[in-house]
Amino acid sequence: MTQSTILKPEALRSLAFGSISGTYALVGSITNPSQLYIIQNLTNATITFSQDGVTDHFILPSMGFITLDIGTNKGTFQTLSVQAGTALYAKGSPGSGSVYITTFYMA
Repeated sequence: MTQSTILKPEALRSLAFGSISGTYALVGSITNPSQLYIIQNLTNATITFSQDGVTDHFILPSMGFITLDIGTNKGTFQTLSVQAGTALYAKGSPGSGSVYITTFYMA
């Protein structure tokens, strides 16, 4: 049996604590429309995240994560995804660690 859809990872994106301050810094942007999108805050502080670098969108506590499994419940004629080109910015005052974006897309 041939599988017609393959889930492929993009390169890991990260931002180390020394680059995170009280103003938004770019963690990274995704290249492909992503069906699985994971954000991890592996710093020692609560971090605020934004998709436009201006507006506070959500926070993650120290050692927290969010997983958006968008592709799981797709319908026959629809595929939900995080849009290609979507950026993620972070701000806070960590003393150690990094934040990460892990993303997978259907190929």
